Amino acid sequence: MTQQLVHSFHRATRIDGAPEPYDTAHVTIYYPAGEGDRVDAVGTRPVAITFGRLPVVILLPGMNTDLTYYRWLAIDLARRGFAVLSSSLVSEVPPNTYGITPGVDVSAIKPDTFGTKPVGRALAALLRMAAALDAEGPLAGALDVHNVALVGHSAGGTVALESASAAFFPQVKAVVSYASHTMASTVFGWPVGTVLPLSGDAAVMLFSGTKDGLVAASARWYGEEGERVDPIARTFETLPATERSAGSWLLEIEGANHFSVLQPQDGLWPRADEDWEATLSAEEAEDFMGEAIGLFLQQHLRADESAAAPLAALIAATTFVTAQSR
Repeated sequence: MTQQLVHSFHRATRIDGAPEPYDTAHVTIYYPAGEGDRVDAVGTRPVAITFGRLPVVILLPGMNTDLTYYRWLAIDLARRGFAVLSSSLVSEVPPNTYGITPGVDVSAIKPDTFGTKPVGRALAALLRMAAALDAEGPLAGALDVHNVALVGHSAGGTVALESASAAFFPQVKAVVSYASHTMASTVFGWPVGTVLPLSGDAAVMLFSGTKDGLVAASARWYGEEGERVDPIARTFETLPATERSAGSWLLEIEGANHFSVLQPQDGLWPRADEDWEATLSAEEAEDFMGEAIGLFLQQHLRADESAAAPLAALIAATTFVTAQSR
């Protein structure tokens, strides 16, 4: 069988309220490509028509992690009939340094401001970009901008989890995170042990790895004195049972570490020396995650309940995964 062709092109967008020169996100758009003449001077292919309108996936990186490490997932999802916006924003990494970020609005995660505005500073601009792409250009008329998923790693996953409120973005129907949680830091004034609640306005798929050295090292900051907590499991516990959150999953991958979601596994990412050594190959982890995420998004962005049974079967048949569902 011929594999679905994927192409990409690039755009940029301004971020509301961000200081210059850190107010521009550079975005790569991946999509399933079709046959026919190129549509512009740089050789962009037309969009495939076999999938109908393409739901939109916004891919958010971990702190100071280059977007190329997530390219495998963007391509995999585009092959499955999604349009993927992979956003790279260079901005402040508190305290007092700069790097690639998922666009965290620190002013939105303090006790007196949380819930009043989105934690994801770049999301409004990226959603406007998706609407503009659907209106004009290579993807005109091809996007389903009313069905959006936020997919993130580490800090990017936290931004996704804390931003999926219908009060801000009603088009966000699903969130996928890897090595991410919503336990709040005392640095911002939260009491020890605080878990910021998930809204229940979107279905969530949370991945964690049993060899995640970075999450393990930080866990001591989130429990009461002497208590060790699992921040990702605690996050999943806050998910209210709503119609929109039905079909959510917590998936613990035995032997995966904080960076098992990245490809290639060259170790050239920040804090790699703080992680534990993975005992599961990245290929096994990524094969499972790619299939699971694809089925999950098919179910929740395309309202395709026929994807639920194969997803459950995949999870049950994968020996290195322990699962909880809601």
